[in-house]
Amino acid sequence: MVEAVFQAERGRILATLIRLARNFDSAEEALQDAVVEALEHWPSGGVPAVPGVWTLTTAKRKLLDRARVQARRSALLFDYAEPITIGRNSLSSARREEAAVAYRRGLSLAVSPIDQEFLREQLTQLGR
Repeated sequence: MVEAVFQAERGRILATLIRLARNFDSAEEALQDAVVEALEHWPSGGVPAVPGVWTLTTAKRKLLDRARVQARRSALLFDYAEPITIGRNSLSSARREEAAVAYRRGLSLAVSPIDQEFLREQLTQLGR
Protein backbone atom coordinates (compact mmCIF):
# COMPACT_ATOMS: atom_id res chain seq x y z
CA MET A 1 0.00 0.00 0.00
CA VAL A 2 2.82 2.42 0.84
CA GLU A 3 4.36 1.85 -2.58
CA ALA A 4 1.07 2.64 -4.34
CA VAL A 5 0.67 5.89 -2.38
CA PHE A 6 4.29 6.79 -3.02
CA GLN A 7 3.92 6.20 -6.77
CA ALA A 8 0.66 8.14 -7.03
CA GLU A 9 1.47 11.10 -4.76
CA ARG A 10 5.26 11.46 -5.00
CA GLY A 11 5.27 14.25 -7.60
CA ARG A 12 2.78 16.47 -5.82
CA ILE A 13 4.28 15.93 -2.39
CA LEU A 14 7.83 16.51 -3.62
CA ALA A 15 6.81 19.69 -5.48
CA THR A 16 5.19 21.06 -2.33
CA LEU A 17 8.23 20.21 -0.22
CA ILE A 18 10.63 21.79 -2.73
CA ARG A 19 8.55 24.96 -2.68
CA LEU A 20 8.70 25.03 1.12
CA ALA A 21 12.36 24.05 1.52
CA ARG A 22 13.71 25.75 -1.61
CA ASN A 23 16.12 22.83 -1.73
CA PHE A 24 15.56 19.61 -3.68
CA ASP A 25 17.82 17.46 -1.49
CA SER A 26 16.11 18.51 1.75
CA ALA A 27 12.69 17.93 0.20
CA GLU A 28 13.67 14.48 -1.06
CA GLU A 29 15.10 13.50 2.34
CA ALA A 30 11.94 14.64 4.13
CA LEU A 31 9.79 12.62 1.73
CA GLN A 32 11.97 9.55 2.24
CA ASP A 33 11.73 9.97 6.02
CA ALA A 34 7.92 10.16 5.73
CA VAL A 35 7.82 6.98 3.65
CA VAL A 36 9.98 5.19 6.23
CA GLU A 37 7.59 6.33 8.94
CA ALA A 38 4.64 5.07 6.89
CA LEU A 39 6.35 1.69 6.50
CA GLU A 40 6.81 1.54 10.28
CA HIS A 41 3.35 2.72 11.34
CA TRP A 42 0.80 1.71 8.70
CA PRO A 43 1.11 -2.08 9.14
CA SER A 44 0.19 -1.87 12.85
CA GLY A 45 -1.96 1.28 12.92
CA GLY A 46 -3.71 0.87 9.57
CA VAL A 47 -3.63 3.02 6.47
CA PRO A 48 -4.95 6.55 7.09
CA ALA A 49 -8.16 7.70 5.40
CA VAL A 50 -6.21 10.00 3.07
CA PRO A 51 -2.70 8.52 2.81
CA GLY A 52 -1.34 11.24 0.51
CA VAL A 53 -2.24 13.98 2.98
CA TRP A 54 -0.78 11.93 5.85
CA THR A 55 2.47 11.51 3.90
CA LEU A 56 2.65 15.22 3.03
CA THR A 57 1.96 16.27 6.62
CA THR A 58 4.58 13.87 7.96
CA ALA A 59 7.14 15.02 5.37
CA LYS A 60 6.49 18.70 6.25
CA ARG A 61 7.07 17.92 9.91
CA LYS A 62 10.30 16.09 9.08
CA LEU A 63 11.41 19.09 7.02
CA LEU A 64 10.67 21.49 9.87
CA ASP A 65 12.40 19.24 12.40
CA ARG A 66 15.53 19.10 10.25
CA ALA A 67 15.49 22.88 9.77
CA ARG A 68 15.19 23.42 13.54
CA VAL A 69 18.11 21.09 14.23
CA GLN A 70 20.28 22.80 11.62
CA ALA A 71 19.38 26.25 12.91
CA ARG A 72 20.17 25.20 16.48
CA ARG A 73 23.52 23.70 15.50
CA SER A 74 24.37 26.78 13.49
CA ALA A 75 23.40 29.09 16.34
CA LEU A 76 25.46 27.07 18.82
CA LEU A 77 28.49 27.07 16.56
CA PHE A 78 28.42 30.77 15.86
CA ASP A 79 27.51 31.77 19.42
CA TYR A 80 30.42 29.86 20.95
CA ALA A 81 32.99 30.47 18.24
CA GLU A 82 34.04 34.02 19.13
CA PRO A 83 36.29 34.54 17.22
CA ILE A 84 37.02 31.56 15.00
CA THR A 85 40.70 31.51 14.18
CA ILE A 86 42.22 28.79 12.04
CA GLY A 87 45.89 29.24 11.39
CA ARG A 88 46.22 32.68 9.87
CA ASN A 89 42.53 32.83 8.89
CA SER A 90 39.93 34.45 11.09
CA LEU A 91 36.21 34.76 10.41
CA SER A 92 34.83 38.17 11.33
CA SER A 93 31.50 38.56 13.08
CA ALA A 94 29.84 39.57 9.82
CA ARG A 95 31.39 36.59 8.02
CA ARG A 96 30.21 34.20 10.75
CA GLU A 97 26.67 35.54 10.40
CA GLU A 98 26.87 35.17 6.62
CA ALA A 99 28.09 31.60 7.05
CA ALA A 100 25.28 30.87 9.54
CA VAL A 101 22.65 32.13 7.12
CA ALA A 102 24.18 30.08 4.31
CA TYR A 103 24.26 26.99 6.51
CA ARG A 104 20.61 27.41 7.54
CA ARG A 105 19.66 27.57 3.88
CA GLY A 106 21.67 24.47 3.10
CA LEU A 107 24.22 26.31 0.99
CA SER A 108 27.89 25.49 1.03
CA LEU A 109 30.09 27.95 2.83
CA ALA A 110 32.40 30.04 0.70
CA VAL A 111 35.43 29.30 2.85
CA SER A 112 38.50 27.17 2.37
CA PRO A 113 38.29 23.37 2.68
CA ILE A 114 40.25 23.57 5.95
CA ASP A 115 37.68 26.01 7.36
CA GLN A 116 34.82 23.78 6.13
CA GLU A 117 36.34 20.77 7.89
CA PHE A 118 36.75 22.78 11.10
CA LEU A 119 33.13 23.93 10.95
CA ARG A 120 31.94 20.36 10.33
CA GLU A 121 33.89 19.13 13.35
CA GLN A 122 32.42 21.90 15.51
CA LEU A 123 28.87 21.06 14.42
CA THR A 124 29.46 17.38 15.17
CA GLN A 125 30.79 18.18 18.65
CA LEU A 126 27.89 20.54 19.40
CA GLY A 127 25.23 18.14 18.09
CA ARG A 128 24.47 16.78 21.58
